[in-house]
Amino acid sequence: MSWEETTRQKMLHLKLPTDPRWVDIAQMQTEDILVDHAYCEQKAASSCISLIVRYNDLDYLVETLTPIVAEAYNPSYQQFHLQNTFDVYAYPVLDFFLDFRINRTRVLLKYNHLNAGLLSREGYFVTPDYTGYRSFLDLGISWYLFD
Repeated sequence: MSWEETTRQKMLHLKLPTDPRWVDIAQMQTEDILVDHAYCEQKAASSCISLIVRYNDLDYLVETLTPIVAEAYNPSYQQFHLQNTFDVYAYPVLDFFLDFRINRTRVLLKYNHLNAGLLSREGYFVTPDYTGYRSFLDLGISWYLFD
């Protein structure tokens, strides 16, 4: 038994070999097949997102499905697209926010990524190859000079 036959039987669970005429038909309708494939990937990703939202208490399920739905960014097209080569792991980001007012002055203080360096995996990725922000401090002052 050849490697191809073993793969077909064990991995794909196909009952019959693929008809060789299918290749000719596929070559004539390449665009239709690619559109169908993109639709199937989009459907799989949306199903994964639905499962993650519905069963977010099942850690193993969330960890398994998260890399499937992680999108990549292509800056030349300015578009996000599905990818399956980079594991965008779940990483919580904590921010501290304080807003107060003294007479006519309003002060905003925000410390972004409070938990930086506290977890076993350093940093996080928003999408593959694009890291999230490191810790930094935002300070805003709004001072009304006139009523």
